[in-house]
Amino acid sequence: MEYLERLADERIIGLIRELPALALTGPRASGKTTTAARYARTIIRLDRKAEALAVAADPDAAIEGLDEPVLLDEWQEMPQELGAAD
Repeated sequence: MEYLERLADERIIGLIRELPALALTGPRASGKTTTAARYARTIIRLDRKAEALAVAADPDAAIEGLDEPVLLDEWQEMPQELGAAD
């Protein structure tokens, strides 16, 4: 399947060079993961139990040394571990 360019692509390219983290939000099945994966060198799928357990045990150690940028896909599965909870 061929990638369909999105309006966000140009903005992502600029921001990824400037910021330590980006969050892509949008409706379900709108292409967030597909878009983010184009720019990631490493993908951690937090909806996969083994990957989620490793991140939950020690988030910093789980991503240390990985090729960047790192995509934390489905991060909403564990917002407390990633410092995103209220």
